[in-house]
Amino acid sequence: MSYGETRKGVIYMADKIQKNIDTKTLKFGKRTYFFDVKEASNGNKYVRVTESRFIKEGEPWRRNTITLFKDDAVEFLKMLKLCAEEL
Repeated sequence: MSYGETRKGVIYMADKIQKNIDTKTLKFGKRTYFFDVKEASNGNKYVRVTESRFIKEGEPWRRNTITLFKDDAVEFLKMLKLCAEEL
């Protein structure tokens, strides 16, 4: 798919330039989390959270990424806090 095409409400922005604003990193053993604050070409800011983890020698690192836009971040953090309280 190219930029602007959608699939289940997702807009692919692979061809658009995104400005990096800030990056924070957390490391836990074989896992590293990157919190990247970015700005889309339309000026909207968002956070991309990437988990990178080592599986075993000779295999590539596994990466999982979620993107949170400003409108979603508050509700996402509320739910995360509720789940963390259950631990």
